[in-house]
Amino acid sequence: GGTSVTVTGTGFGPGTSATMFKFGATPAMAVSCASATACSVTAPAHKVGIVDVKATVGGQSSKSNAPADQYTYH
Repeated sequence: GGTSVTVTGTGFGPGTSATMFKFGATPAMAVSCASATACSVTAPAHKVGIVDVKATVGGQSSKSNAPADQYTYH
């Protein structure tokens, strides 16, 4: 955990609180979206493996899109 990851897509809410991310079931440690298409996200601690990353904006969560929405913990 603690790794900064750039997440790209569409429909993100700019700022630090409009968009939430989860790595598997665990919320990201920090989120900062510079625009509606790019966010800097700090991954939480997790055991080795692959997890789905989900974004939530205004109560709407992203749909699964493997492998594009997955993060690998080493």
